[in-house]
Amino acid sequence: MSFFNYLCSVKRLTYLLIIVFAFVFADSLSAQNQAYADSLLKILPSIKADTERVNTMWRIADVSRDSSIVKEYADKAIALAQKIDYKKGEGIAWAVLANFYARKQIDNVKAVRYYTESLKVRQEAGDKKGIAHSYLQLAIIDSKFKNYEKALALLRKALALNTEIGNAKSVSQDEQVIAQVFLAGEQWDSALFYFRKTMSGKNIPTPTVAMTYINLVSLFIGTDQLDSALLYVHKTDSVYDLLGNNYGKLWDKMSLGQIALKKGEIQMAVAYLEEVYDFGEKNNNGDLLLNVLPILIDAYRQNGNAVKGFKVQTEWIKLNDSLQNLDKANSILGMQVQLETEEKEKIDKLIADKTEAEHLADSNRMRLIIYSVSAILVLVLGISFFIFRNYREKKKVNEIISKQKEIVEEKQREIVDSINYAKRLQDAILPPEQLVKNYFPESFILYKPKAIVAGDFYWMEKSGNTVFIAAADCTGHGVPGAMVSVVCSNALNRAVKEFGLKETGQILDKVRELVLETFENSSDDVKDGMDISLVSFEFGVINSETKSTDQISPHSTLQTPNSFHWSGANNPLWYVAGNEMHLIKADKQPVGKQENSKAFTTHRVEIPKGGMIYLFTDGYADQFGGPKGKKFRYKQLEELLLSIAALSPVKQHDQLEKVFLDWKGDLEQIDDVCLIGIRI
Repeated sequence: MSFFNYLCSVKRLTYLLIIVFAFVFADSLSAQNQAYADSLLKILPSIKADTERVNTMWRIADVSRDSSIVKEYADKAIALAQKIDYKKGEGIAWAVLANFYARKQIDNVKAVRYYTESLKVRQEAGDKKGIAHSYLQLAIIDSKFKNYEKALALLRKALALNTEIGNAKSVSQDEQVIAQVFLAGEQWDSALFYFRKTMSGKNIPTPTVAMTYINLVSLFIGTDQLDSALLYVHKTDSVYDLLGNNYGKLWDKMSLGQIALKKGEIQMAVAYLEEVYDFGEKNNNGDLLLNVLPILIDAYRQNGNAVKGFKVQTEWIKLNDSLQNLDKANSILGMQVQLETEEKEKIDKLIADKTEAEHLADSNRMRLIIYSVSAILVLVLGISFFIFRNYREKKKVNEIISKQKEIVEEKQREIVDSINYAKRLQDAILPPEQLVKNYFPESFILYKPKAIVAGDFYWMEKSGNTVFIAAADCTGHGVPGAMVSVVCSNALNRAVKEFGLKETGQILDKVRELVLETFENSSDDVKDGMDISLVSFEFGVINSETKSTDQISPHSTLQTPNSFHWSGANNPLWYVAGNEMHLIKADKQPVGKQENSKAFTTHRVEIPKGGMIYLFTDGYADQFGGPKGKKFRYKQLEELLLSIAALSPVKQHDQLEKVFLDWKGDLEQIDDVCLIGIRI
């Protein structure tokens, strides 16, 4: 990844967090303050009505900057609201408590837990405005952990509710955050659509308008629309002039430096960027340095100033290491949020089951008492016996629930350990994308597991001057699929390295033999295996030092051949040549246990330079979605690939991902997705 690309992603994430927190917490951080909280504390004892006491207590918690007061009065508001069955007040109090943990990232796990509790209470109360607010808060946390799909699903629900109740201010807020999430996920067209929608008719200079302009600058730079980017830099600068925000003008100068650099105006770029860098270093501003350093490094490189470039690059490496550590921490915390939320849902269900059982027992007991008193007083002794028996049953239920809770917690830990271990195994068998790019510079890999780990995998290996690459779909998905993928990947490696096979059909024959050998010791009839599309390229290379044909080495200049060999198990090969899509059918059998299995066929394929070949599994075509909730289907995938084949592989990847996500919408992803494209 280039410094420019990395900068864009970091800057977009920075802006996303800034705008989100500006929206959610601007009122409480500026208009309301500790003095207001103190005044509310003084009048609280004189308030008699319980509902008004609840409202006053959550307001104290909302505006106070004292963490002990926040937690104390939010808890008091929740307790009193539950006592008087005041659902609306309880929902707000839960949200205030969640805001406290979220606004300074004190504890994102508790923030999610309390926002979820707020959502549940507001749903019980039918508080549509409150429900939309809870969806927004949960989406903001998901976006911080880069769970963009989940965040967008929640934001669309919030937007629909606010639109339904005519809450125009919140509709604009929802659309602004949706635009931010699309921008962070590099979905440029969708981001631009929502930014322009939120800016409609809003030209009054405000921090929100300035932030929208900044994000449009980032979007236009990312899509190389430099004139548009320059226009919005000047608009942002004008807003900051009116607001007297000199710090914001520094970000504008950074954008001007980036635009100048892309235009080849190196000296001008260096002047802008050094001014920003000097301010960041003098004021120890990590955010500013983190964004400006990679651009400045690139500017020094293009300017030929190696000494300054080395100095700032050393500083960048230190900051980048810190950022990577933060990303890892966020990833772990995101998993913890998900797991703790799932655990809470299970425990809530157990408690709900207990409550239902208690109500049923009480109802039966009352009916017994009524019938007995009506019939004959002699049955009093029998009624007492039933009451005592129910008491013992209730006690047993409590003990069972306590044990079930311990079992749930233990099972949850075991599941997490298993998934983490499977993830390490999965990562170990996947070749790094950069290694693939070394042999196939004009290529892309679209890989979207359904869960943390996947049954789909892509594989690459080199033997002499032959390079193999494949897209494979193993039986199942998730952890079971991932374990089968390890077996199949190992079999592919052995077929090439240990047995020295180069013909694709023979490789799949040997892989089938090795997979069956692995599973034959099982007492069950294991039919696991994989579908696969496997290509082999015989590279002709020229050694840049000796100018002679040689083995592939670090000094080799690769000459991608336009002929290759291919074999497929259930998965076909598609290639585009002469603006037409061509298909080679696969053998209708898996790499695994199969009655009347036959040797796999090796096809020799030759296509003109500039053509595209596609290897894929069935996950993309089988995804449900669209306006009618139907499968995407292979015919539609064929038309899509043909329409984008002339684009660069990077743009093909982005377009395929966008179409997939738009088609899926709010529906669940049903299978792993793996699609590889290589330009000849």
